[in-house]
Amino acid sequence: MVQGETEERARIERIVTRIAEGCRPLQMILFESHVWGEPTDGSDIDRLSVQETRRQVIDRWIAIREMIADPGRRIPVEPIVATPEELRRRVAVRDRPFREIGERGKLLSAAC
Repeated sequence: MVQGETEERARIERIVTRIAEGCRPLQMILFESHVWGEPTDGSDIDRLSVQETRRQVIDRWIAIREMIADPGRRIPVEPIVATPEELRRRVAVRDRPFREIGERGKLLSAAC
């Protein structure tokens, strides 16, 4: 493993830890270039959190963005937050991005 990969993995782990401590998701899944491609300097970190919540979608997104805010981080993070039911519905209608996340994403954490 090269130093760049180690640094990248450490950045992702810090983000996962902040989210896990802040909102206790049922699952966190990493997807797109950091899992199934070759991330470049311009690649963002795409991550899905599955959690029980009554918040509106935009409010969930804002909460996660605030939780992981880091002015020193140069890599953008694109969080998606879905409830288990929303995820089931999106997969059931064969919503391509959610289907790909389920098939090819990397599970970073799961509630016990």
